[in-house]
Amino acid sequence: AGRSQASYFNAGARAGSQSGICNFTFQHELLVKYVNLFLRTIFSEATWTSFCISHNEFAHLHSDLNFPGSLNYTCSLGPFDQGRLWVQLPAECLPHLERVPPPDSTADPSLRGVLVSTRRSGFSFDGRLPHCSEPWSGDRWVITAYTSATWQSLSGVDSQRLADLHFPMPAKEDSPLNQVLGPAPALPSPPEILDLQQVQGNLFVELFSGSSRPLSAAFLQAGTSVMSLDILRSATHDLTKDSVFELLLRLAFSGAISLLHASPPCRDYSRCKLRKGPGPKPLRTPAHMDGVPGLSSADKVRLELSSQLMSRAVELAHATFKAGGHYTFENPANSMIWDEPAVRLLLQKSSADVIIVSACAYGWDIYKRWAFASTFRDMQQLAADCRRPDGSHAQVAGILDSSGGFISQQTSEFPEPLAAKYVSSALPLFQKSANPVDVSLDQLLQLLPTKGQFDPPFAHQDGAGIFSVPDWSFPPSGSVDKLGQVRQALMSKLFAMKAPLRLREHVASKAEQPLFSEQEVAEFRAVFQEFLEASSGQRVDWSVKPHQPYALQALRQLSEVLDDPDSSLFPTLLEGAPSGYFQDIPPSRVFIPLGSDSAPPTDQLVVHNSNWKGARDNPEVLESLIQEELANDYIEEVSLVEVRCLSDLQAGYPLRGPASILGVFPLDVKAAHKSILLRERDRGLAGITFQDRTFFYRVMPFGMSCSAYWWQRLSGFLVRTWHSLLWLSHFLSMYVDDLILAMQTGALDISACLILAFAAVFGVRLSWPKLQLGSSVVWIGWSLNYRAGTVQVTAAKKEKLSRVLRPLLGEGRVELRDLQKALGLLQWLTQLHVELRPWLSVLYDDATRPPATSYSIDPAYWTQLYACLSDALVFITVPPGTAIPLGSKLISARHVDIACKADLRKDCVMAADAFASGEELGIGGFIEFPGSSPIWFSERYNLSDFKYLDLPLHRDAQRDISCWETLAQVGLMLLFAHFCPGGRMRLTLPSFSDNTGAEAVCAMVSTRLGIRPDVQHISGERNVEADLLPVGMSSLLSEGVGILICGIAFPFRISSINGMMSDFFLRMPTSFGGSHAEPEL
Repeated sequence: AGRSQASYFNAGARAGSQSGICNFTFQHELLVKYVNLFLRTIFSEATWTSFCISHNEFAHLHSDLNFPGSLNYTCSLGPFDQGRLWVQLPAECLPHLERVPPPDSTADPSLRGVLVSTRRSGFSFDGRLPHCSEPWSGDRWVITAYTSATWQSLSGVDSQRLADLHFPMPAKEDSPLNQVLGPAPALPSPPEILDLQQVQGNLFVELFSGSSRPLSAAFLQAGTSVMSLDILRSATHDLTKDSVFELLLRLAFSGAISLLHASPPCRDYSRCKLRKGPGPKPLRTPAHMDGVPGLSSADKVRLELSSQLMSRAVELAHATFKAGGHYTFENPANSMIWDEPAVRLLLQKSSADVIIVSACAYGWDIYKRWAFASTFRDMQQLAADCRRPDGSHAQVAGILDSSGGFISQQTSEFPEPLAAKYVSSALPLFQKSANPVDVSLDQLLQLLPTKGQFDPPFAHQDGAGIFSVPDWSFPPSGSVDKLGQVRQALMSKLFAMKAPLRLREHVASKAEQPLFSEQEVAEFRAVFQEFLEASSGQRVDWSVKPHQPYALQALRQLSEVLDDPDSSLFPTLLEGAPSGYFQDIPPSRVFIPLGSDSAPPTDQLVVHNSNWKGARDNPEVLESLIQEELANDYIEEVSLVEVRCLSDLQAGYPLRGPASILGVFPLDVKAAHKSILLRERDRGLAGITFQDRTFFYRVMPFGMSCSAYWWQRLSGFLVRTWHSLLWLSHFLSMYVDDLILAMQTGALDISACLILAFAAVFGVRLSWPKLQLGSSVVWIGWSLNYRAGTVQVTAAKKEKLSRVLRPLLGEGRVELRDLQKALGLLQWLTQLHVELRPWLSVLYDDATRPPATSYSIDPAYWTQLYACLSDALVFITVPPGTAIPLGSKLISARHVDIACKADLRKDCVMAADAFASGEELGIGGFIEFPGSSPIWFSERYNLSDFKYLDLPLHRDAQRDISCWETLAQVGLMLLFAHFCPGGRMRLTLPSFSDNTGAEAVCAMVSTRLGIRPDVQHISGERNVEADLLPVGMSSLLSEGVGILICGIAFPFRISSINGMMSDFFLRMPTSFGGSHAEPEL
């Protein structure tokens, strides 16, 4: 397969018949420790004495001489295809896998076994079963742990040395001494690898199941897979441990649970304790749900424990429901747990039923009632009330048994009839299986959905441009591991200096000093120097240019060796980055260029003649900040004589491939923007004044718009390089100056150290106290939990949002800065709920509207406005009757944006007409607004429709044609008023008519609608065209022509018709306001 550099290493107790410890173990103690820790994260309950590391080594068909009854624990890593493990398993083991001959050309082809993928996942099997490798292509590493056949002959000292190296040694008293060889044991039960076809869509999870777990047992009998959790069954089922709860939360959110049942302990929620007399005192009461006054410290711990178990059960129930499953939540009907706000909120959000169940209905002759809250309506079948008279049942509350315990504790588990009824009611949620699985907690990760290499969603942006993606679950197609040599050398040094352990301690202490000493940084630098000189044939220049921290010459050489697409970055940074004002920024070739239409205008350089109000009001603070900038060499003072002129968390989770436990490492770059040296020619654009002193920046301050651009280019190079340096499956992204790295916990620590070593070598300044490492971190205001797969807004951000919104909700003027702050925070917050973003449009409209002054202009002079404007909408002459200043720019008229002079002459075409013949008549009309489809009306009537008006009409409707044409014009006015309500503005509609008497007919309607007709006389020569409106539109409607698509039916009724009116056409220029229009400048 083209493999090279095959290698094989053993560590721990010697294999085969030899005794003792392998030499490799003590030559690489740190590596042995980390491999054992890595394996223990995968096989948490397993034991072994040895492991082997195989690199590109093909294993021919063989059997291992291991300790009888022990198992092999194996996994594989690396970018390779195929390379599965073939094992000759009995037919009853893993029956869903196809039986195939061994993929070894030297093996007996009559043998049959299964192929199991161990890539980034663990698998255990009996090593004495015949097994071999499947051929592969790529770079393949295999780690296999096993128990040596001779491990019991180790001395006590050697056994302790192995234990100190984190080997999970088996207990000697539990191992048979007299058996060396024997038949291969069956696979452990439950199986290490689940048959997901039996589990998916068929899983019942029971929290606080009790030791006998009656519900789970009944579900198993009914053919449903279960997971039962209770600390009485196993100490590993402790829900107070974050590692357990967060994985369960991730499972709940994944949608793998069909039904979850939770019965939190009611011990400290029981109202029995409120009774007077002997017995334990209550820790809480309905009036003191958070604890009665005067509790001891031990009682407070116990109270907190009961509250925590309740709240976590609620969270898991809510997560299951949100993911499409159902839940039931049970406690005694009189338990105080139903008074908890969290429980009440859960029931309210999920619209749950609360079902009361009496014990006597299910075979218990005691006075006890359970309450089941359920989102599955069929569970109402459980409801059963007690119909017997009071006092007919045995009382268990406060009654002691012969051993001195309370009888009520013996009723915590459900009777079998109730469990059977519960299961029968819930069975519609499940698919019955012939082989249901009793899933253990350590198999939980197998239940999580696997995100394939090409499964959406996809994360696209990591801050490094169009050639980089944050999701490196698999190296992108075409990637070459150019930094593999550097990675191996750095990891050896990092392990030797115990860097991962030191990093954990550093994060815990929030120390301000760097993690590595100068000597260690020099060792790292030597690794990069050897690589760069061998790759480029040139010596490395590690010099650091003044006023900035980076070894830019070395970074330029690294960029060239890696063929980074941003080839102009470091030559530009070496000369000093331009501000862009002179339009001489070289293209990055990693960001999508803006078209010429998107470029901002070049005439909008903002000159600030004074400091911001906050700086003017707090001169002491301003002075201290200036002194800090001077001390850091960011600014320089210049005499005025010398001065001339003056941002993808949601799509990269989880990593692709088999589900695993992920950890996260955030990193903050210190003063990132001020690490970019500003070109001397541009420094005059970044000045400040204070107490008659003038200062100019040597570096790019955060306030310069170009500073974000240049830091984005530099950070983009760092992100692209760190992707290559890490190489293993990971997620890496940079938001401004905040980096986040997520990957499997076993490789996170050493990978974080690789990034820190790179930063130390090339001068990337870090905020060391802000380092975080673990499964749960806070990053740019989000509380991220990678083990549970959840994200929350921090309390600090919630308080900030409340503070920022307060000025917007008050009365009076709102400062633009306050509006911009609110928009920025709301834009960031709505990443969680993008459906809320359209509601921000109003705020954006207010924020982007330029400051303007309103002027009034009479509509009579509107047509003259055109000549007063230049092509850029700047007033070159003063319009008649106004005080508009010369040089001002027209922005809008009546809140309608004006983009060009053509917008001032947009016409609205209107037409209406009528026809009459015998007793039939009709009217019709249309309006066509610029850029919109026409709207129209068309109505046909009979003279009988007008009898109730008592109008003096002729029997021949044609004789009253002027009346119907007047009605058509009134209909046109109603149509216009319907789509352009006149209540907000008064409109003048200039129109033409050959009958001046029609003006009086529309006067009343005109007054009511706020539309003033301006009718001018024309001849009736256009009657032929006008007659098509009522007749032609009617015929079109009857034939079903496309005018129906853009039109609407507009029925109306006129109570009085007076006067006469003839044909007309109407052409209206846009006119805002009745007597005045108000353009905004």
